[in-house]
Amino acid sequence: MTSVPAGHMHVPAPVVDPDPYGRRGTGWLVFAAAILGLAGFMRIWLVVGIVAAMIGALSAMVWMPYHPVWSLAYIVPAVLVFYALLRYAMPLPD
Repeated sequence: MTSVPAGHMHVPAPVVDPDPYGRRGTGWLVFAAAILGLAGFMRIWLVVGIVAAMIGALSAMVWMPYHPVWSLAYIVPAVLVFYALLRYAMPLPD
């Protein structure tokens, strides 16, 4: 058991208010605005994902003669991502 020397008592730190301006609840508004903003850009990210999957698969085909197993291991997920984005993220025709 350790004893505290005289005059060295532990004093807790003062509690600081995390929101000194009284704007409680505005974090939810910022969160909702961010989610809605991201939802608006989903079509852009869909196109970016499709292009990235195509580039990934095509770049792996370049390495096929040198590293066939690793190239296939890279091409298969890229093709699956490409298929999933086109099949499940695009709206189906009426």
